[in-house]
Amino acid sequence: MAAGADYAALAPRIEEIQRRVAGKHGAAFASVAPFQNDPACTGDGATPGVRFHPTDAGHSLYARAALDALQTRWPELFSPANPRP
Repeated sequence: MAAGADYAALAPRIEEIQRRVAGKHGAAFASVAPFQNDPACTGDGATPGVRFHPTDAGHSLYARAALDALQTRWPELFSPANPRP
């Protein structure tokens, strides 16, 4: 199995572990599952590892998901005095 295929097969388990560890430590967690298989969001490089690296569109969606998770976890960080970007 190619490295990219290995990652694709393991991604749900990796996310489960990340979600569990974040919860255990009270950290915010943002899933990238909705974007990781979207061709507009992932690279198309020559090696399998690059194919799963986010494109500019993917990075933008990942950042938005991270901000959403932070705002859910710590809403006080985002106020009229400290607006969300």
